Amino acid sequence: MINLSLQTITSLDDLRSVAKQWDDLWWRSDVALPTCRATALAMWLEQFAKDAQFHALVVTRDETFVGALPLVRTRWNGALPVARLPNNPWCVAGDLLIDRTTDAAAICELLADGVRRGPWSLAMFDEVSLASPGWHVLLDALRTAGSEVDTRMRYLIGQVEIAGDWANYESSRSKNHRKHVRQMGRRLEDQGATELVVVREAISSEVARLLRRGCDVEDRSWKGGAGSSILQTPGMYDFYLRLVQHLVQTQGAQLHFLQHGDADAAFQLVLAGKGTLFPAKIAYDPALSKFSPWQILMHRWLESLHAQHAQEGTPSLVDFYGPLMDASAKWSTRTYPLGKVMATTAARGSATLFKAIQSAKRLKAKWRPCPPAVLPEIYPLPAGSEASTDERREKQDKWPVSQA
Repeated sequence: MINLSLQTITSLDDLRSVAKQWDDLWWRSDVALPTCRATALAMWLEQFAKDAQFHALVVTRDETFVGALPLVRTRWNGALPVARLPNNPWCVAGDLLIDRTTDAAAICELLADGVRRGPWSLAMFDEVSLASPGWHVLLDALRTAGSEVDTRMRYLIGQVEIAGDWANYESSRSKNHRKHVRQMGRRLEDQGATELVVVREAISSEVARLLRRGCDVEDRSWKGGAGSSILQTPGMYDFYLRLVQHLVQTQGAQLHFLQHGDADAAFQLVLAGKGTLFPAKIAYDPALSKFSPWQILMHRWLESLHAQHAQEGTPSLVDFYGPLMDASAKWSTRTYPLGKVMATTAARGSATLFKAIQSAKRLKAKWRPCPPAVLPEIYPLPAGSEASTDERREKQDKWPVSQA
């Protein structure tokens, strides 16, 4: 019989003190995002949850971490205490971690008990991978323990499998897309030399210079004008600087530039973990938009990844880390669903609140229950296909949150 126990981490100091155990579990889990490791998680909490209560549920076996679910106690609509994952549009730092070598059902039984007995009325989880077997097991464990559970798919995320040779992959993309990218590449070259630069290693001061350079590209785009770029958002550049400096030192981030003469035509910040690459921030110079500079960057980057894929330790997957849009759908070979989860707890009145919120969402035609079990693990995209408009549209009906 497996001897498992549940404990709760409630402070940043305690999280940092067990960073090695947390990161060891991350390596043994199916989660690849490097921002779900302990140091990045602590940075997220310092930036976005200063006034909230941190509750990380951890399952141990003989003092070894075998399961973890990081949660933050916040207030929904300024009043109702709820459990959230430490995720937001700026950064995803929280996911379910389960040791692949340990009984997932036994781990999730303890985690479900921790969720149900926590200091909140409901669990409201954002950015949940509905294709994840671990999440399926946890939601089943919550139902078995007596919770009512609703899931809702928000959008699909595109992925590119790096396998085989470049010629075969490129020929699987639509003819019009191939023609467009090649034509734009030639036209941009006619205006001046163009080169893809990938930075994987750099000292902290160099990372600062490069990140600022990339953020300047983003700030020149529509995001700067709308006040939503990293540089226009108070405190966000400092957060990203700390995060990226840390991740670059641990091979968890890369900075990519499409250099055009002395200028940067496009930029992307790419997170890296366990053979998967996540383009987390994408930007291009609006003055060069007619040349589709980010598509040119992607074309050259994916070509280089395919050329290297036979080498040991090279990436095997690109995950676009956001809603499937026209730009990413053109490159994607498959997709997976990301969604939200709402679950009742053992708190008094939880079921009543659950039904009231569920009814309100349905009345607004925004809440669509969809049990994870009916969702396929992966949605393959036929060669050269384009995703539908409905699949690409990002939903904006987020739960309003104010921290407790």
